[in-house]
Amino acid sequence: MNRPGLILFDAVGTLIFPEPSVAAVYQRIAAEFGLRISRNELGARFGSAMTNARSFRRLEQDGQTSEAAEVDFWRAVVTQVLAGVPTENIEAAFQRLWQHFAEAAHWQLFDDIAPTLTELRRRGYRIGVASNFDSRLIGICKELWPLDQISDEDQFVSSRVGWVKPADGFYGAIQQATQLEPARILMVGDDFENDVAAPHRCGWLARWLVRNSAESTGEHIRSLTDLLAELP
Repeated sequence: MNRPGLILFDAVGTLIFPEPSVAAVYQRIAAEFGLRISRNELGARFGSAMTNARSFRRLEQDGQTSEAAEVDFWRAVVTQVLAGVPTENIEAAFQRLWQHFAEAAHWQLFDDIAPTLTELRRRGYRIGVASNFDSRLIGICKELWPLDQISDEDQFVSSRVGWVKPADGFYGAIQQATQLEPARILMVGDDFENDVAAPHRCGWLARWLVRNSAESTGEHIRSLTDLLAELP
């Protein structure tokens, strides 16, 4: 692989994961507002709510977003997942969940992050984040080493970019902001469509992270440290 001018990492599922889990947190908040629900039912509701909200965003907003749109997106998800909580309490439940996932203390780094980013920085690579998140991610990164070493100008979150992955506008906006040719940007992430297929269509380099894979192949890597063997 030629030396990229910028390496961008997806955030959730690639760099960080929630701890406690999303299911555990939603279940606890639901119980506080009088809704008893199993983890299995909650998981099914969450998956359905995310699909519905993403479909609406894709069809009605054509992949465009904003900070306000992301708040509405998550409010719609919470309202569907917590169906059964009294209507007058839904907003309070939403605010509790929104704030919970804004706090760095509730996110953990995968074990391969520190050694990989430290070595890439030592080699002189420019490193950034490209995520379908909102401005909460900026604050989270500032409190988690070594993500706190990433400059603000290289943190691209959908609510600020104005587009969500996999819309072409997301990648185009980053190219415009960085003034880099597409072939000089490497995207790394765990979502094939968002982090591999769509970047490839835009002319970017891309690597698919599949942590539960038995071994790395030409199609994917199983750890971010595998990048170190591929990059000069």
